[in-house]
Amino acid sequence: MKHMSSIPLSWKQRDARKAVHMWVVNVVRIVTVLWLVAHFTLTVLYVFPINPAKDTLQPLIDATIGTYFPQNWMLFAPNPVSRDSELLVRPLSDNEYSIALTKGLPSDGWYDILSPLWEKNQSNRFSTYGRLARLALKNIKAYFNNPDNDQSVQFMVELASAFCKISGEVTTVM
Repeated sequence: MKHMSSIPLSWKQRDARKAVHMWVVNVVRIVTVLWLVAHFTLTVLYVFPINPAKDTLQPLIDATIGTYFPQNWMLFAPNPVSRDSELLVRPLSDNEYSIALTKGLPSDGWYDILSPLWEKNQSNRFSTYGRLARLALKNIKAYFNNPDNDQSVQFMVELASAFCKISGEVTTVM
């Protein structure tokens, strides 16, 4: 048995072996290309908006890509901003405050305190302005989702008070 491998094959056996080897290699190549085309086609359909082809193949897409290769954008933008938000502040004197309690807030003299934070963040990406503006946006969103959220109201009041103190305006904040 040991010496069987050293026995030379006839030219027909060598050609047959080579032909079988080439046939197997070509079949593996074709199957690999077909698998890749199918995989990338399903992946493209998975990330596309709803369309007739996706609707028809949805069970297959969910069973393959949706199960083994789920896609999402959480790595790049976990919670992308989908709207512009402003935090407007109106510093009031004691007299204006008493008038506002009876007649309502004045319509002029309001300051947008988030825009300067975003502008300063754009000019210096290593500053904490962006972090502060995102924290303000988070609290604004929390307030709109639950107006009774005292923590978000308290944060916005403190941010507005800091703005009023820095700008030199009157510091009564509603």
